[in-house]
Amino acid sequence: MSYDFILGIDPSGAFREGKGTTGWCVLSAEQKAITKVDQIEALKFCSQEEYWKEHLHVIKTHKNKYKKRMCVVIEDYLLYSQLATSQTNSRFETCQLIGVMKYFCFANNIKYVMQTASQVKQRWSDKILVHKGVIIPNGKGYITSITKHPINEHCRDAIRHAWHFNTFKNKED
Repeated sequence: MSYDFILGIDPSGAFREGKGTTGWCVLSAEQKAITKVDQIEALKFCSQEEYWKEHLHVIKTHKNKYKKRMCVVIEDYLLYSQLATSQTNSRFETCQLIGVMKYFCFANNIKYVMQTASQVKQRWSDKILVHKGVIIPNGKGYITSITKHPINEHCRDAIRHAWHFNTFKNKED
């Protein structure tokens, strides 16, 4: 089954460990364009659970809007050997958030796919996304080509995941 809409998510579960930011976007497969992009900032929430709940709200809102025509693509978390020492004593908050999102999708019959950062970061560099017309340079940053919304690195990573899935994996079975 191919999907009409891809909800790309670059999660940061860091609530206690650094107040992270999750980027997310909606890609229209038909238009081959990002139609919505935003972020969820941990510093705007009073508890880790409220922060997680906002992620589920984003997924649920778009599932209700697009029904079975949507797939969620989430960046997976891998502990790379060169970073293992720096993660000593970590609570792995991003891993916990990913688990919450995966279970929510499973429990609500929402198709989801996991992709690693290494699958998409080099393949869909900012330069390539600009060349494809997905994002546009804007001063020192970028905006999306359709919404003209300013986007940070987390949002661009969500775009990379959605774009990669749509280009290589969003096919009829």
